[in-house]
Amino acid sequence: MAQGMEHMGSAVVIIGGARYDKFLSLTLKRSVEEGCCSGTVVLSWPGADVFNQSSQVAPAFNAGVEGEIHLDGQLAAKVIFDTRISKGTSKHYELTLQFRGQCSQMVDGGPRHESGQFNRSKSGQIIKQMMQGYKPQLMERGGGMKQIERFIIAEGETVERAARRAARDQDGMLLYENPEGNWVLENEFSGGSGGSLEIGRDFTQWSVKADIVPRFSQYGMVGTGIPTDDKYGGGKQGTEQIWNQASRMMGGGGGGMDRMLRVLVDGDHDKGSIEKRGKTEGNRRSGQALNVTLKTATWTDSGGALWDVEKKYHVKIPVDLVDDDCRLTEVEFELTPDSRSATLVLTSENAWGGGGAENVLGNANAGKGSVLYDQPIGPQAPPPAAGPQTPPPPPPPETAPSAYTRSGTAIRRLLGLPTT
Repeated sequence: MAQGMEHMGSAVVIIGGARYDKFLSLTLKRSVEEGCCSGTVVLSWPGADVFNQSSQVAPAFNAGVEGEIHLDGQLAAKVIFDTRISKGTSKHYELTLQFRGQCSQMVDGGPRHESGQFNRSKSGQIIKQMMQGYKPQLMERGGGMKQIERFIIAEGETVERAARRAARDQDGMLLYENPEGNWVLENEFSGGSGGSLEIGRDFTQWSVKADIVPRFSQYGMVGTGIPTDDKYGGGKQGTEQIWNQASRMMGGGGGGMDRMLRVLVDGDHDKGSIEKRGKTEGNRRSGQALNVTLKTATWTDSGGALWDVEKKYHVKIPVDLVDDDCRLTEVEFELTPDSRSATLVLTSENAWGGGGAENVLGNANAGKGSVLYDQPIGPQAPPPAAGPQTPPPPPPPETAPSAYTRSGTAIRRLLGLPTT
């Protein structure tokens, strides 16, 4: 695991070309469920050193300034410092700086679009137009995006909210920020493999979560489609309602549960997109409720690259029946005065459209289904008809003991009754 980097490592913040590397602590979190990364930097001085200051301490770290964070010599994030909080006593002065990734502008801000409506466009085209005027760019990975007849931005909707709706509801795609400060739009992870993670070798702290609350065994999706010459026939007015229902075998010991979720999906849909939306909803909820959290002593994987949410790792925890190809969906880097660590959250690759039957079963849990995945259930064959059964022979009749047997004769004689 990145041999030679087991010491404190290097953490550097660059602002305006100047490098800063003396911190009390630093955290940086990135997730596929969030539109930008986030974190804090904490600096401190003895209180007496700042009492006679006639100017601001650390003026480079002002709210609104842009910077870069490098960990172990690699770019970890391009950020904007949102908040500056200072506090002090006679013995101590501390400065806390809260930051988010450059895509935070679109997490907070709305799209600059005159009409708020897009016609006959694909998700990527819609998101790019909504991003106009903002610094970050859109990186598209993978294809298969369908044309949307009509997409309308809701009043007061932020760019991120509208972009996620276009990506998830229409194409079942993920939208997240990369270290360069750009959004990535993809229908499957494409970062390749980062190796394996085994208990005792790569980590000694872990947790395995199985939660039934976010998950359901049946998902019903209902949406509407705009009639065109190619869909539903021409000349129809209004919209056409589309319904899809799918079932899943709940992993993690919940296979016997029967829970139904019905979702009304916005936008223009057809049968294929509604089916994909239902699969995405189930996979996303499965990933939220069935996952593995590991804590490592390094910021890099076995190849020396920083932990990144786009990579795949094979996780082995025999005691918890985990032996799965997993995707890294969240990573949090942390630096303290006496240690550094990275907390990783991983979900089964199958929950994001990858893997296969051999991965669903896993080696440690063969034949039982992965504890990290709610497996979709396809059409079920009817049970075989029961054949004719031969009724069991009747039990032999119970014969009451005769009063004239040897024991019966003795009883009759005792009672003064005739014995013949």
